[in-house]
Amino acid sequence: MRLQKPLCRNQTECKTVGQATSAEGGSLVTMVAIISASGTAVPPFLVFPRVHFKGHMLHNAPPGSGGGATTSGWTNSELFLPVLQHFLKHERPTKENPMLMILGDHESHTSIAAISYAKENGIILLTLPPHTSRKLQPLDVGVVAPFKMFYNTAR
Repeated sequence: MRLQKPLCRNQTECKTVGQATSAEGGSLVTMVAIISASGTAVPPFLVFPRVHFKGHMLHNAPPGSGGGATTSGWTNSELFLPVLQHFLKHERPTKENPMLMILGDHESHTSIAAISYAKENGIILLTLPPHTSRKLQPLDVGVVAPFKMFYNTAR
């Protein structure tokens, strides 16, 4: 319960107003969506706002979903490597049959470990220029925006 300042009409009539808040209602879970040009989708990779990821966090998630945790619930450069491993597990690119992954301009995509892993496993990383993903990346309009709308309606 979070207490706010007392509300006073005058010096003798005051009441303290409290507000109960749910951590669940305010928690951010990031969904990393990976969808091919043909329209097939890799199960989502969900990032939870926790210090440690536990497998039970994926209870009722779509089959094959992956997960990780950061204190903020946002992706970061350490978590991008597990995202690439999740992609490799489902799509199976190789050096002989590589796959292109188009990414928004985010600092989490720039770790040496992730770039080396992608190169070793036939994943070609293409980063879009800053501030252009809404125009150049159809996932933002065709998938992410409708997902947010349906998710917020279901809450």
